Amino acid sequence: MIEIQLSLIVWTVICFFIMLFVLDKLLLKPMLRFMDDRQKRIESAEVKKQELSEAKKNIEDEIKRLTAEKTEKLRAEKELSEQQKAEEWEKMLVKRAELKLKNIADCKNELDIQKDRMMLEIDNRTETLAEEFVTGFLSMAEKI
Repeated sequence: MIEIQLSLIVWTVICFFIMLFVLDKLLLKPMLRFMDDRQKRIESAEVKKQELSEAKKNIEDEIKRLTAEKTEKLRAEKELSEQQKAEEWEKMLVKRAELKLKNIADCKNELDIQKDRMMLEIDNRTETLAEEFVTGFLSMAEKI
């Protein structure tokens, strides 16, 4: 049968507590320290991940803002360029119109000069014809 030995129970309890003490010092505390360190690294990594996520969002927002500014600037430059082209086109059209007006004025002046010459020539011919008529009339009148 089974006998209960008090000395064996005491030594078993003593060995159990010694083992608990040794395991606590050599295994449990280092393992808990390792797990705490690991948990701190995980939390630190999560904080860094969140910071990086916020930084990424800020950078993306900045990129969007800069892109919008650049697009607006390009649009404004394009409008300015188109406006300058329109102004240059308008200036060219004005110059053409001025040249046409000048040509028309030159042609009008030339026509006026030719008209004056022709009027002088008509006056001269009229006088000549009048003189010839008068001379012819007088010579006819003398004959009569």
